[in-house]
Amino acid sequence: MDIRDLPEEIRDHGGMYDFKRGVEDCRRRFLIRVLKVSNWNINEAARRMGVSRQHIYRLIKQLEIDVDKHRNKS
Repeated sequence: MDIRDLPEEIRDHGGMYDFKRGVEDCRRRFLIRVLKVSNWNINEAARRMGVSRQHIYRLIKQLEIDVDKHRNKS
């Protein structure tokens, strides 16, 4: 195994994965998963996560999640 076998996002950083970017990717995937399970209902997603609707909206903006795009996929 060598550097060419690594995913592009790791390979582009010389094999060093950007921790902050990795955490953000995990947060984005988690929120999208919760939203999918909640049928993209913000109130339901907030209830499942134990946070306010406003927090969900802030996360969507912060993590640059295109809700309309994902809703159309589901």
